[in-house]
Amino acid sequence: MQNVFRLDFNGQSSEHHRTPQGFLRVSARLTKTGIFTYDQHREYRPDTEVFRADALASLKGAPVTDLHPSESGAEAFLTAANAKTHMVGLTESIERDGDYLKGSLIIFHEDTIKAIERGERKEISLGYQCQLDRTPGEINGEAYDAVQTNIVVNHVALGPKGWGRAGPDCAIHTDSKTTITGPIMSETIRLDGVDVALNIANITNLFSEKQRQYQELAGRFDALSQELEKTQAAKAELEDPKVVEAKVQSRLKLVEQCRSLLGPDFRPDGKTDDEFKLELIKHFSPDLDLSSKDQSYIEGMFEAICGFKTSRNDSLANTQKAIHYDSQSQANRAYEKWVEHSAKMWTLPLAGTI
Repeated sequence: MQNVFRLDFNGQSSEHHRTPQGFLRVSARLTKTGIFTYDQHREYRPDTEVFRADALASLKGAPVTDLHPSESGAEAFLTAANAKTHMVGLTESIERDGDYLKGSLIIFHEDTIKAIERGERKEISLGYQCQLDRTPGEINGEAYDAVQTNIVVNHVALGPKGWGRAGPDCAIHTDSKTTITGPIMSETIRLDGVDVALNIANITNLFSEKQRQYQELAGRFDALSQELEKTQAAKAELEDPKVVEAKVQSRLKLVEQCRSLLGPDFRPDGKTDDEFKLELIKHFSPDLDLSSKDQSYIEGMFEAICGFKTSRNDSLANTQKAIHYDSQSQANRAYEKWVEHSAKMWTLPLAGTI
């Protein structure tokens, strides 16, 4: 037979109300019968032990603490030397309720009372000592490795929601620590809602997983930061009158370019700048396949067409102007010569005889 200490998470406070003295009375499930997992092995707590007279007597008037005095070993238990430091109340009454043992607690300490009323102290954990009969067996189709006997309750601890492991019919019902009479032999820690044995392999795996999660979150944070910067830059541009004016002028210039080349039937309503450019390219190169072309190609084609058409039109206009100017000049010069010649006609001798 082996003596062990247990911090047994197995119950949840339910109802509470103030007493005439201003204290708080709490009704709660304190423990239950069944099979429970303790550091990778299963222990059976039979009703004959849970409801044994000596076990019930140890629970009557047991001190209540806010959390356990410690989280491991015999240090987690109350003694005459430390009870004054940790005690915030005591159990008033206990009674059997099917497979459960429920009771009434009276809480004296104001800070703990307020924590219960705010919902910050919700669950129950027993600190107790028992002996282990390491004879394996089976009950109701479930196997176990040992049987708990001679249970002696040391204290009832109050803790926050999610303090221990959730069970299907009782909020919390298994241990968070296991200690064998004295030094800590093994411990478990809670990782994302699951109790895991505390060893090098599990710590390494935990570190690797947390590092992966950190890198993933860092990547998401960087992406969000970049999007935020882009949004803020775009907003700043929209708020700058000069930027807005430049965009409006650029748009008007593009519309005029397209209209001058496509004619008065060109309609810009509802079209983007890129759609303008594509329409112009398709007009002058209807057989050109643009489906696989990138934006730089589109821009180059647009500029080339605009440049070619503009320079061609300018050359034609200049030619017409030059021709028109030369013809007028020649006409003017001929007229001037005729006027000059007519003015001198009277000075010439008349031909013939009288």
